[in-house]
Amino acid sequence: MRNKLLFIFLLLFSFSRIPAHPEDPLTPADLDSLNCSIKKDSLQKACVVRKEKFIKGNQFMQEIARRFSLSNQIPFEEIDNSIGESAGEVLDMRALIDGIRVGSPGQPETGSLGGNIRGLSIFMDGHPLCQQDLYFPQLGGLDLNSVLLTSISRVEFFPAGVADLLGKGQGILGMNIVTKDFEGGQPYSRVSAHRGPFGFHRTQVQLGRALTSRGKFYFTTEFRKSDGYLPNADCDGFSLWGKTSFSLSRRADLRLSTYQYKTKMGLPLFPDLNSSDARKKVNNWGVEGAILFQKSAHELLKLNLQYEKHSQQVKSNTYGFETKKIEEVFGLTANQTLCLAGRHHLKIEGYAESKVFKTLKTKHKVFSGLVSIADLIQIRPSISLLLSSKMGKEEGLDAAISSSGGISYQITKEIGLFSTLTRGVGYPTLMDRYWAPFSLSFIDTLPEYMEEGDGNLKLQKSITADFGLDILRQSFKMSGYLFNSRIDRFIFWSNVDTTIHYGHFKPINTKALIRGTGVDVEFVFLDHLRLHLSYSYKQSKDLKRKIILPYFPKHSLYTYIQFDDEFLKREIGLKLRLETTVLSKRFMDEYQQDEEPAVALLNGKVTIRFLDFYFYYIARNITDQKYRLMDDYPMPERSFWWGFSWEFFD
Repeated sequence: MRNKLLFIFLLLFSFSRIPAHPEDPLTPADLDSLNCSIKKDSLQKACVVRKEKFIKGNQFMQEIARRFSLSNQIPFEEIDNSIGESAGEVLDMRALIDGIRVGSPGQPETGSLGGNIRGLSIFMDGHPLCQQDLYFPQLGGLDLNSVLLTSISRVEFFPAGVADLLGKGQGILGMNIVTKDFEGGQPYSRVSAHRGPFGFHRTQVQLGRALTSRGKFYFTTEFRKSDGYLPNADCDGFSLWGKTSFSLSRRADLRLSTYQYKTKMGLPLFPDLNSSDARKKVNNWGVEGAILFQKSAHELLKLNLQYEKHSQQVKSNTYGFETKKIEEVFGLTANQTLCLAGRHHLKIEGYAESKVFKTLKTKHKVFSGLVSIADLIQIRPSISLLLSSKMGKEEGLDAAISSSGGISYQITKEIGLFSTLTRGVGYPTLMDRYWAPFSLSFIDTLPEYMEEGDGNLKLQKSITADFGLDILRQSFKMSGYLFNSRIDRFIFWSNVDTTIHYGHFKPINTKALIRGTGVDVEFVFLDHLRLHLSYSYKQSKDLKRKIILPYFPKHSLYTYIQFDDEFLKREIGLKLRLETTVLSKRFMDEYQQDEEPAVALLNGKVTIRFLDFYFYYIARNITDQKYRLMDDYPMPERSFWWGFSWEFFD
């Protein structure tokens, strides 16, 4: 499969080198692409001329983000400066999101909001990431290791009202991963290597360059291997991601991308310490193509075609079991954005998909589709109104209708407010519905572990209200978020029979109330010292069963202080960074029988730069704390890591 993906990328590479047609030369007039935008300073509607070769295909979401997104986004520079080794660890930098990890680096990790894994809607370049990881017990979420860290340009956060505009599902908070693209200038290359304890090593390569006057591409790949610090916790993986764009004419662009995440790993401690050969294999890959037509200065049409295949297998010779799932998705999206009467910015979208879900013994094929419309209305130069509605249908489920509304108010150039109200609908996954009954017996013939899907699951319905505040100044930035979400038919993988030794896990519909607040503050002193603080408070209850959802702390705090300076005419640079994470006590099971005490973690990083060569040294868990983020999987003790990266501009 890797050879197929490499062939596809080379094919895209060759197409991007096709020269422009002689009869369609590039002139300065041809390069003028009119896009409707609102100027940041005046906040008044105007049509501005952008002299760029490529069409801005995300103009509508940029306008939405300017008014309704939280300003606590995570840019690549901050990711690069942090100690994070994966997309999951990057999310730790925002206390509103709770990280759930199975111990060793490379093992599955996901994010949740108040114990609600579906409450965090994850998107990549505006497209939902809905793949569900196969693990024991099932969490019902995406393994964030499948998101290649070097492909991330920035991470944006949206309230529920904006998250509802993207894709089928709906969460309390939306997280959009914006991927890197070559922005012009000199060709760019970067090679990185990272080493750590437990036999961990990672190598990354990034390439970005223009190929012709009409083509550009960005490509990154990663090789990762670790022996793990727990028995049978090793992993050996490979990832690649590539994007290419080329201008077909002055009014049309073609964009293509491909990715693959392939790894094999052991399953530590499953089902207990006596097991040492439970193994897992993952091979996720996909391709995507999009054509953009700039029909006029006020009208843009985008057609998107996507295919993905996710294959996962778990096998143990000791206990003689094997399980496997394959998911295939073929989707087509068409959306059109319009600027009308100088006040309305409309987006109309239609989506249709075919999904196939296969296990060792079963196969299911499901068709679904949706249509949506959203209108961003400029009421006054400082006031904007957002209205949207969406209707979808999936085979075997009721029709789903969701709607949202919001208002934003720019008090001054530096201070803005927004609020949204959303009636959302969440879909059960195919694994939730069609996962065949699966049981294991380790000592005698009686089942000691069981799990199964539920074909009778209903659509998840919720009412979410939120409020946001942003203050942006040159040396000070603050973002505040307050939310309250009541969820009917809440989908949760529960241990429905505690008499079975290792549990009987099954998705259920229940009722939940999740509320909380998050605050992010950043100070910059004298251009050399930066202080960031992120705090959140959350409450999460299962109202039907009168329990608290697991894996989330009521209080979370993340801070870092960073000093950086340059010497000898900026040829040498130095960065010193100290990070602290504080988690209050939390439960490792849904019945409050296993409580994990509060913990405070301290990490440090030193980075030295000479020209374009960077060397860094990291100390993790400096105070050697013992803690868990999930069940019986202890997190690593004190450890030391080092690495380097080298950038080339040629």
